[in-house]
Amino acid sequence: MAANNTLGFQKLLALAKAPSWRSRGLEAAAKITNLTIEIPKQSSFTEELINAFMELGPKESKHPGRGSAVAWLAHLDMIKFVIASDLDTAMIMEDDVDWDVAIKEQMPLISDAVRNFSRVDPSDPAPYGRSWDVLWLGHCGEVTENNTLRLEFNDTTLGRPAPWEFYAGWSKFAITNVKESHRVVQMAKLPVCSFGYALNRENAQKVLTWAGRGADEAFDVVLSVGCREGHLKCITINPEIMHHYNPADAHGYVSQVQAGDGKGSESKEADFFESVKGQTANIFKQIGLPPSLNILRSWWSRMFSVSTETIVFYEQPPRRQSAELETVGTCSKATKYQFCKHMFLLNGGIE
Repeated sequence: MAANNTLGFQKLLALAKAPSWRSRGLEAAAKITNLTIEIPKQSSFTEELINAFMELGPKESKHPGRGSAVAWLAHLDMIKFVIASDLDTAMIMEDDVDWDVAIKEQMPLISDAVRNFSRVDPSDPAPYGRSWDVLWLGHCGEVTENNTLRLEFNDTTLGRPAPWEFYAGWSKFAITNVKESHRVVQMAKLPVCSFGYALNRENAQKVLTWAGRGADEAFDVVLSVGCREGHLKCITINPEIMHHYNPADAHGYVSQVQAGDGKGSESKEADFFESVKGQTANIFKQIGLPPSLNILRSWWSRMFSVSTETIVFYEQPPRRQSAELETVGTCSKATKYQFCKHMFLLNGGIE
């Protein structure tokens, strides 16, 4: 069931302010990997509401910038949507999130690990059990220490983690406590970034009540504090299986949250990012396919942009995963369908 079109949840939901290169990339990624993602219409927040939310809590506490406050309110609205829709389970993701094309092979491994870690009764059919408030699947770092209680499993899919030397994130100092090519299921210690997380019917209101208190830097921070301090029971997957896609830095990309927080201005030609190659940290695809399929199947991450003239795949910068992995170079086919890939091929490949 964890390998179905909603990854074992009743619904996959995405936060999107409006149609953009982010949401179009998300929809294209879903199409490639045969996932069904719903993007509910997002509320418009008044300036009075935004300002009031920014000022919640005592003056000496931390407060979100405007962009972070808007993003926070959007997450709260989505949690309200989950509750109002009476969903049994739902996974919420941000619209620039990315994943490996092997995700449907990865999720049954995660399902088994989460069920075993949380000691789910064998008679309970829920793919991930229900003994958690938050199941944190997509983040930008989590701490796994040597003595962290966890269930460690080998990700045997083509989307298994790359060697830790390539891991990007603030928690790189701790990722080496996990065996290479493995992932761990653990109680949340210090997860950051709310790229993808799941809720269930029993506990969604509890999460909403905690996160709706405001008085911190950002939604992911208050959620992490709730997990760490025991207000919420949170399970994380480390390393993450979802991360956000970043357009190439050279083109001056500034996120909506950063722009809202006064840390730059969004590009006036933001849709331009659909035509330039970016990257997704920590999502790596190793290819070992027959030569005839390599051009069609050798993508790493999503950003699959479709128009009447071209189809362009964007992937991460080349990474060496083992001595057996070879850099083949750039493959291109200048036809109606354009493919330009830096490919690593295992067990042979095209010239």
